[in-house]
Amino acid sequence: MENIGTWNSDLLFIFTAALLLPIVLYFVNEVLAIIRNGQLDNTETRYAVTIERTETKPEPKKTSPPKRSRATRKVKPSTTTKPKPKATPKPKATPKPEVEVPPQPKHNTPPEATQEAIQGLTSLGFRKKEATDTVNRLLKDKSYTDAGSIIQDVFG
Repeated sequence: MENIGTWNSDLLFIFTAALLLPIVLYFVNEVLAIIRNGQLDNTETRYAVTIERTETKPEPKKTSPPKRSRATRKVKPSTTTKPKPKATPKPKATPKPEVEVPPQPKHNTPPEATQEAIQGLTSLGFRKKEATDTVNRLLKDKSYTDAGSIIQDVFG
């Protein structure tokens, strides 16, 4: 009687041979090719990398300027302190006139309602910038009490 669900030793041998045989044959073929070509005795292999040497020209030596004798050497004059000119005071800059900002219309819409309206519009498919611009445009004209009325005016 044969057990069901277990491997026979014959099947194990066949599957192992089918898996490993091509790999073993490949490496045996490579070794035989090396022996046939006579590359076994050579120290170089076919994978050796050759390095080309490039001739470099030596850099010319830097020469220092010729030294002057004491007779031709220039003597620096002694350092004398010159009086520094007095700094003239800079004229004071005139203040720039302030630019008047036009007063923004005040609305009584709570910021929470504005944020909820923007989040609601983004969940409905608007991009965040589009939703923000649309809500801000509506807030210039009218004040709202909740986010629902803002969203209704967007679509209304």
